[in-house]
Amino acid sequence: MIKYLYYTLLFCFSLIACSQKGSPYKVEGRNIALEDGQIVYLTNIFGFKDSTIVQDNKFKFEIPSPKRFDVYSIIFKIGDRDEFDFLIFPKPEKDKYWTSFSLEKYATVIDGGKEKLLSGNNLIVNIDNPKENLLLFRYDGASSFSDAKVEKSVKAIKSLIDDNTNSNHLMSMLYYSRFGIEVRDLKSLYDAFDPEVQLTYLGSQINNFIEYKLSEHLIPVKVSDLSGVQVTDVETKTDLNMVVFEASYCGPCIKEIPLLKKLHEQFKDEKRFSISSVSIDEDSTVWRQFINRFPIEWPRYKINEGQLLLLEAKYSLTSIPFVVFTNREGQAVKIFKGYDKDSYDKYVEVITSRLNLPNYVTVIKEQLN
Repeated sequence: MIKYLYYTLLFCFSLIACSQKGSPYKVEGRNIALEDGQIVYLTNIFGFKDSTIVQDNKFKFEIPSPKRFDVYSIIFKIGDRDEFDFLIFPKPEKDKYWTSFSLEKYATVIDGGKEKLLSGNNLIVNIDNPKENLLLFRYDGASSFSDAKVEKSVKAIKSLIDDNTNSNHLMSMLYYSRFGIEVRDLKSLYDAFDPEVQLTYLGSQINNFIEYKLSEHLIPVKVSDLSGVQVTDVETKTDLNMVVFEASYCGPCIKEIPLLKKLHEQFKDEKRFSISSVSIDEDSTVWRQFINRFPIEWPRYKINEGQLLLLEAKYSLTSIPFVVFTNREGQAVKIFKGYDKDSYDKYVEVITSRLNLPNYVTVIKEQLN
């Protein structure tokens, strides 16, 4: 009997855990002072996410398994004008307001009223039981601990997490702080969260980031060519490998292409040197359009899904264009971040010095002087 009861309870808990893990997050509005038929829009930093219609002073959104817990806003159109206003959330401090909110666990319930902020059209609303949003308001919407008005010590952050171990918002802040925290401290902070939060998308990303950082082996970056064939030797194919990380939306990356063409022309017959361009674009169609628009003569690849985090951990890649020179073992020997009008001379210096080649740029400059 006891054994039967044990397995019954275990089965029930498993169902609960699975149902929560796959449950969509809901955003519900009640007593909203908007007319029936009014369209309201759910947005975040990436743009419009969804829209719905107010019925009986209510509206509802569902967000299936959100990957990131970025702040959201709800906006509505003012009459027939191409203007929008926000639902306004009062902060704990008097006379202070906020236009964005964080997702509460599984359901964010917004309770409105007919009160308007000053003489504008914005509606003042409240969030029921705002655990995540109290953290959002407390740190003025800071996306990372480095931006927040909080003591920057690991001990202080650990104490904050210990008081809110099930907070997706704090896990999100930890994710965006990962470059500024020593990896072993990052692991101790990650370990302080509840398992459910650790298994979220950002929690898994941080865990992978930590594993990459703590790895004693050089893990090769996996990319794919235009045919979809996976390639793992862009960092190890020759004695000196120049890997250029780019993206279709990166203006400075486009600006650097003529410079790279000049460099390729100068060293294309050097067998000990290779150059590869690797796009971090997620959309393959956009990447192919970019390739057609800006053709080059050296190999071009697209980073495989899930590999961007490895790049971040391996090279502290935070912006593009990003150029890494590696040796045949895949070890980084020189890194350049961002666009620099003098990059050509700097790249030539690395190539000639590492391969014991004459630096004609330096020679010409010396002759001119």
